[in-house]
Amino acid sequence: MRLHPCHRGLTPRAAIPVRAVLRVDPAAIFIQEETMKPATFLTAFILALVALAHLLRLIFGIEIIAGGHVIPLWISVPGFLVPGVLAVALWRESRSS
Repeated sequence: MRLHPCHRGLTPRAAIPVRAVLRVDPAAIFIQEETMKPATFLTAFILALVALAHLLRLIFGIEIIAGGHVIPLWISVPGFLVPGVLAVALWRESRSS
């Protein structure tokens, strides 16, 4: 290993410039923050679709019958709020970390 003349007599480890060891690529950090894992994106998307379906049921008053029983409209209120809040929280959390 050839060393710069000012580093002669030093061990190779001590000859490494400090700025080379501490160099950080800001573009790589930016790319890491902007990307979202596919599973996270898919989960947030599906939760948002479920929330949208419940919201549309509330708006249009769609009647659902399951097993001979009428499902009341009020079920769609938590059916909209819970997955909607989870989708937004998952989206924001994945963007911030």
